[in-house]
Amino acid sequence: MKASKSKFFLITLAGVFAVRAAETRLPIIARIEVQYSMVSHHCNIGDRVDFYNNSGSPQGNIYYAVPHLVYEPIVTLYNPYNTNLVLPNSRVLLANPPVGFKFKKNDEYLRAEWNNGGPFLGLGRFQTASESNPDVEKTMTLLLSSETGSQRPGGSIVLQPGESRRFMVWVEKAWTWALETGALSVSRSFFDFDLARNLTNTDGRTNNLFGAETVGAFYPGWGDFRAGFQTDGLSVASGRPAATRYPFETGTYGTTSWVAMKLTDSVLVQAKGVDTVLNPAIPDFELSLLAGTIQNPAADTRKSYSFSIGDLVQDQPVNPDSPSISRLFKISDLLQAPNNTTAGGKAPFASFVLVAKSTALQQRKFQAAIQPPSGELYEARLEERLQFIPDVSPDNGPSDYPRSGVVVTGVERVGNSLMLDIAAEPLRNQRSMWKIMGGSDPGAAFADDLTGRSIIREGPEGTGVYKLTIPVPADSGKYFVQIGL
Repeated sequence: MKASKSKFFLITLAGVFAVRAAETRLPIIARIEVQYSMVSHHCNIGDRVDFYNNSGSPQGNIYYAVPHLVYEPIVTLYNPYNTNLVLPNSRVLLANPPVGFKFKKNDEYLRAEWNNGGPFLGLGRFQTASESNPDVEKTMTLLLSSETGSQRPGGSIVLQPGESRRFMVWVEKAWTWALETGALSVSRSFFDFDLARNLTNTDGRTNNLFGAETVGAFYPGWGDFRAGFQTDGLSVASGRPAATRYPFETGTYGTTSWVAMKLTDSVLVQAKGVDTVLNPAIPDFELSLLAGTIQNPAADTRKSYSFSIGDLVQDQPVNPDSPSISRLFKISDLLQAPNNTTAGGKAPFASFVLVAKSTALQQRKFQAAIQPPSGELYEARLEERLQFIPDVSPDNGPSDYPRSGVVVTGVERVGNSLMLDIAAEPLRNQRSMWKIMGGSDPGAAFADDLTGRSIIREGPEGTGVYKLTIPVPADSGKYFVQIGL
């Protein structure tokens, strides 16, 4: 912010007391994102490898790979309080993310129903047992924790006043696709083709039934994008279109929901925000904060937010059957080799984002005794993604972030600290622009430079919400603080 637009305001400690109304202290789910990517893997099961080695044209499993749809939930928690928030357990559940997909092998749709403007299908339809089930739902339950000294999840979460922290599903340091598929047809933790494994709601590595294990990443850090929940069931075993098979793929290998493709061929993914739930009694999509003390999600829920597909903002094509996002990938470019310790060719293309509104955070609507409608608290978007980590920009946050000015939205004295809640234009971590001065006489120049001793925490990314912890004299009767931005 230019110097000519600097804002100064005074806070007096007279009459400021640390008095709190009784409240249940819960974190705020400031953001949940499901990032969608494409990746490809060579066949790993023996009979499949043998088939492409011996019957392929060209012969050799190394010349073929199977495209996978990847979906990675990312959760941001926020502590709006003026003291630490300690969470031994916490869970977040997302039900029925409202994004549907279609896929093509070169120029041919992988499901016959897509040829005539058929529906975009939700994630549940790409698991083997539910490929033809129009009533299937898809839920993701994350067990949130901090990483322990042994680089495993399970540590308590401690959020400082005003702190935000991002959580992603835990990926072991030694993870590779070969490790994931080492038991051949039994997936370990991320290969989500098997409905019975329930991998997006339990953890196949630790057998934790409370959710997939996550660890937190401190800002501005991000998590590990090498893995991610994924499925290869892009077609259907019950009626896979003949045009999607190579001439040599007959018998068993002509009726698979997974599609082996030559490395020189291409896969097209199309995505659109749609209601994936047919039952009108069930919300189109839903977000819930769970305590993490009872396995049953319904009994463990502390807060729940329901939405309709009308709440979703996306690019609207002229043709209602057209996708909002469409990307074409060459199979070789997507390849992640079995022992590759990196993300390989995995490529993001879209994200479903549900983000807390800045005004709702400023006005403490999340802490209200009577919960406002979910539409007043969150905005939902379907966005195109070109990279795993988005550029630092206010546009990553809610659309109602402050554009100008500085507003104090809360003040409280806690011991020898003055706690201020402030709404201001997102500074993109340029904290050196803040100037905090103190003094006992507002009519004189303020002599106490408190900037270096103050803590300035930016809240959820792009919201323009800040919490300042400013040290003040222990014996101050009247003391004034001037803040410049």
